[in-house]
Amino acid sequence: MDERRKAVRKELTEMPLLESYLELVGKAKLTDIERKVCDFKYIHGWTLINIGEEFGYSEVHIKRVHQNALRKLTKVL
Repeated sequence: MDERRKAVRKELTEMPLLESYLELVGKAKLTDIERKVCDFKYIHGWTLINIGEEFGYSEVHIKRVHQNALRKLTKVL
């Protein structure tokens, strides 16, 4: 993972207000599945493997979806 995506992931994890998170994610124009993965990961604290099990996808697929979401969020920040 490159440094910019790593920084975005850290910022999302440490974001103090839900409103700030929702505003940022709203600006990124994520797909429905990207948005759900980010919400479950950063709001609910789920692991990517648990998210995959919830939606019926493999962990590898969910990791790709998460990476795509982070790329879009990197452009917004």
